[in-house]
Amino acid sequence: MPRVSVFVDGENISSVHALAILDAAQGLGEVDYLRVYGDAGLVQGWEDVPGYRLIHSGRGKNAADLLLTVDAMERAFSGQCDGVVIASSDGDFRHLAERLRERGLSVLGMGQEKAGLRFKASCTRFKALRPPTSQRAAVAVADPSVAALVSEVPQTPPKPAGKVGKLNQKVVAAINDHGCPETGIDLATLNRVLLKEHRVAIGSYPEKTWRGYLQARANLFDVDPKGPNAKVRLRRVGPALAAE
Repeated sequence: MPRVSVFVDGENISSVHALAILDAAQGLGEVDYLRVYGDAGLVQGWEDVPGYRLIHSGRGKNAADLLLTVDAMERAFSGQCDGVVIASSDGDFRHLAERLRERGLSVLGMGQEKAGLRFKASCTRFKALRPPTSQRAAVAVADPSVAALVSEVPQTPPKPAGKVGKLNQKVVAAINDHGCPETGIDLATLNRVLLKEHRVAIGSYPEKTWRGYLQARANLFDVDPKGPNAKVRLRRVGPALAAE
C-alpha cells in the first residue's frame, strides 16, 4: 500500500481543515507522517488536533516554508514515502511539488482557490479546501451578510466595494480561515496572514495599526483589550461590511 506523508503550512491553513486533509490523504494510501509547520506562538489550534505533530519553525521570514520543504525533500529522497500532501495556499510551494513529482512521487495539493495556478498545475492533483459545513452554518446563523463571504455560492454585493470595504472582507476571510467566528483570531496572526496572503501592510492606512483600524470599525469587529493574545472577532453586522 502506498505510504503517504502530509505536510501542512500551519501559518497558512487553519486547523478547521485538519479532518478534510487527513481524509484526502487516506484516499491516497497509508498515512504514516502528519506534520504541521509554523511559529508555535502564533499558530492556533493545530497543537490540539490528534495525530498531527506541530513543528515549531521559529519566527524567521519564511521559516515555516523552508523547514517544511527541507523535511519533505528529505523524506522523499530517502524513499520513506510514495505520495505527499502539501496543504497550503502559498504558490511558492510549486517548486517543491515539481521536484517531488520529478522523483516519481504523487503530489496532492490542498488549499484555497486563490492558490496560484502554477502551484495547482505543479501538483498531480489539487483539491480546494472549503470552510466546514458546520462553520458556514454557524456564520450564517450569527450573521447572514458575513455568510455570503464564505459561501461556496458566489454572491452579488449590494454595490462595488471600495478599498476599505475590500480590506474589511479580507479581515473577515482571515478570521474565518485562520480562526473562527466565535473565538476570533489574534492580532499578530491577523497581521501575518494579511501581509503574507494579501500583501496588506496596515502601516499604509491612516490608522497605522490593526488595533486602531479595527476599533474604528467597532460596528463590524470586536477587539480584546491590549495583551499578548488579544483577539478580534466578528460582530453582528449589516450590508455596510461589503460597501463601507
